[in-house]
Amino acid sequence: MGTIFIRELRAYFHSFFGWLFVAVYTAFCSLFMVYINFYNGVVYLSRTINSMVVILMFIFPLLTMRIIAGEKRNKTDQLLLTSPVKVTSIVFGKFLSLVTILVFSNLVLFLGILIMSGYGETPFKESILSVLSLILFGAMLAVIGVFMSSITEHQFVAAILTYGAYIFFWFVPQLLRSYFATNAFVATISKSIDILAPFEKMFSGILNLKDVFYVLSVIAISLILSIRVFGKNSLEASLVGARKFFVTTAGIVVSIIAIIVANVLIGRISDKYTQFDFTKMSYFSITQNTKDFLKDLNQDVTIHILSDPTHVDGTLKVYLEQYEAHSKHIKLKYHPLTTEPSFYIKYTNEQPSEGSVIVECGSRFRIIDSEDYYITSYSFDQATYQYVANLVGVDMEGQLTAAISRVLSDQEYKVYNLVGHSEGALSQTTLDQMSRAGFTVEDLSLLSENHIPEDCDILIVNSPLDDLPQSDCQLIQTYMNNGGSAVFIASLDICKTVNYDALISSFGARVTEGIIWDKDASYTFQGVGYYLIPDIVTHQITDRVYAKNKANLVIQSRGFELVEEDPDVSVEALYASSESSIIATTDEEGYLQEKEGTEGSYAVACYCEKYGKDATAKAAIFGSYAFLEQEPDEFTSYANTEVVVDSMCFMCDMSLDSAVPYKSYEASPIVMPVRTVAFLGIILVIIIPLAEIAAGIAIVLIRKNK
Repeated sequence: MGTIFIRELRAYFHSFFGWLFVAVYTAFCSLFMVYINFYNGVVYLSRTINSMVVILMFIFPLLTMRIIAGEKRNKTDQLLLTSPVKVTSIVFGKFLSLVTILVFSNLVLFLGILIMSGYGETPFKESILSVLSLILFGAMLAVIGVFMSSITEHQFVAAILTYGAYIFFWFVPQLLRSYFATNAFVATISKSIDILAPFEKMFSGILNLKDVFYVLSVIAISLILSIRVFGKNSLEASLVGARKFFVTTAGIVVSIIAIIVANVLIGRISDKYTQFDFTKMSYFSITQNTKDFLKDLNQDVTIHILSDPTHVDGTLKVYLEQYEAHSKHIKLKYHPLTTEPSFYIKYTNEQPSEGSVIVECGSRFRIIDSEDYYITSYSFDQATYQYVANLVGVDMEGQLTAAISRVLSDQEYKVYNLVGHSEGALSQTTLDQMSRAGFTVEDLSLLSENHIPEDCDILIVNSPLDDLPQSDCQLIQTYMNNGGSAVFIASLDICKTVNYDALISSFGARVTEGIIWDKDASYTFQGVGYYLIPDIVTHQITDRVYAKNKANLVIQSRGFELVEEDPDVSVEALYASSESSIIATTDEEGYLQEKEGTEGSYAVACYCEKYGKDATAKAAIFGSYAFLEQEPDEFTSYANTEVVVDSMCFMCDMSLDSAVPYKSYEASPIVMPVRTVAFLGIILVIIIPLAEIAAGIAIVLIRKNK
C-alpha cells in the first residue's frame, strides 16, 4: 500500500493538474477566510467552512476522475492487478493519496486560525473541529469519486457520474423531506442518504461519534465496492476458483450488512454518551445545572413540538434530544401543523408560530413560542434609516428549563414592581429572566392602593428619583414585618431620598450619604473610581455568578455599613469594595469631593433578614441606581440581572437551577487593520496560489527536459 500511496502522490505533484487543484482550492479558501473572518471580524471559522463545502463538491471530481479510470484508459490497470500488490492495497493507497492532498490544501485554514488568534479571541477547539470535519467531508467525497472512477475507463464519464452522485445525495434527501414531511420511514431514509446531514453539527462545533462512525462506514462500504469492481478481472480473483470466489463475494455482502447493522445499533446509543460540544460557549449543550435538575425530576413531563421532526429548528432539536436523554421522565411528541392544525386549541386560542413547544405536566402547561428561542438586538442602519435585527444569543435551554420548573410547581410567585416615584424601569431582559425563573411581574402604585397585595411574594423598589412618602414607607414596613421579601435598589445620592434611605437602613444596612469611590484601580473599570468591579462575597445568591467567572459592574453605588450589634437582624455582604475605597459626596458645583476619614471597605450589595415575633423579613439590597439598567447589565453579560433573580429565588426558597441565562453569540470580533487585511489577502489569495501554479509549471518543464 505504501508503494501505491507514494506513487500516486508523486503523480499528482509531478503534474501541473495536481498543483492547479491545490492552487484553486487554496485561493477559494483564502478568499472566503479573508473576507468573512479577517475583513468582517467574524471569529467563527465555520462560516468559511460552509462556503467551502460547495466549492469542494464542484472541484473535487476533477481530481478523482482519473484515479482508476486513468489506469484503465492507459492500460496500466492490468500491470497493477498482476503485480505483487493486493487490490485492497491499490485502492486504499489511491484513496489515502487523495486525502493527503486534501489535508495539504487545507493547511491554509490552520494558518488562518493562527493569524486570527493574534487579533482576537478565537474559539480554537471549535475552529479546529470545523477544519477536521471539512477534511472528513472531503474524504467521503473522495471515496465516492474513487468508486465512480472504478466503474468506467473514461475520465470525463467518471467526473459526470461523481457530480451526479453528489447532486443525488444532496438534493434528493431535501425533496423527500419536502414532499413526505410526515412520513417517519421516508424521513429516516432521506437522512441516511444525505451526505451533509452528518456534518451539520460538526461544522458548528459539535462532535457526535455516531456521525463519525456513519461517515467512516460510508467510506468503508465505498472502498469495499471499489475493490470489488476494480479487482473483478484481476489475476488474484481468477486464480481462487469459483467456489472460493463466491465465498469472497458473499463475504463482501456480509461485511456491508454488518456495517449497516452496526450503524443501527450505535444509533440507539444515547447522545449524552457520544456527543461532545466544542463550541466556546457550549451553545448546543445543556449546562450542568440543567443536567442536575433533570436528574432529580420525578414527574412525567411531555414536550409537544408544533412541527414535524425534519423541519424543526436544528438547534432546538439538539437541545430537546439532550433533555430526553438525561431524564426518562421527559417525552417528546411532534405535532406537524399540516396534519394537526388545531392541536394547540386545547391550550390557547391564539395559534403559536410553527416550531413552538408546549411543555405539559398533568393539568399544567406552558407555551414557548419559537420567536423566543433566540435573543435579538436592534441597531439603527443609517443607510436605510431602519432598525436591523441581529441575533445575539440562544435562549432555548433557559426557556425549556424554566418551563419544566413552572409546570412542576403548583405555586405561582408574584412580584410587584413599585411605581409612582420615578423608579427605574426594568429592562425587557430582566423581565424575561424573572419570567423564566418562575416569577410573574406586575406594577404596583401605592397611590391607588393603600396596601401591598397579600399575594405579593417579592416587592421590587428600583431606585426612585423622588423620595417615598412616609406613608408608603410605613406600608412597605408593615408588609415586611409580616414576613415579606423585597429587592431594594438604592437611589442616587443627589436625589436626597431620606425616607427611602431610612427604610433600607432599618434592615441593618446603613446607607452612606455619598457614593463609593475606589482608589484601587484593580477594583474599577478603566480606572474610573465610581465604576466599581467589586469583590464577590461567597453566598448562595452569588455562587452561580462566581462559578461562571463573571464580574459585576456597579456604577455610582451607595455604600452600606452593616449593623452587627442588633440580635434581631442578620446582614451579609454580597459585594464589597476594596480597603482603599472612600465615600465621595457632591459639592454645590456638582463635583465629587472626598469625605474625610471614610477610607475602608464598604458593602455595595447585601442580603438581610429581620426577625419578628411571627415572621422573618427578607431583603436583597443593591447600592447602584443603574444596577439593572440595560447598558451596564449587558456589559456584564447580564450578571447583574442574574444575581438579582437569584436573590429572589433564594428568598422564595426556589431552586436556583431553574434560572438559566441565555448563551450569547456576541464574541469579541477580530480587530484587524484594513492594511493588514489587504496585505494578508494579497499573500493568501494571490501570491500563494500563483506560487503553487508556478511550482506545477516548473516541475512539468523540468521533467520534460530530462
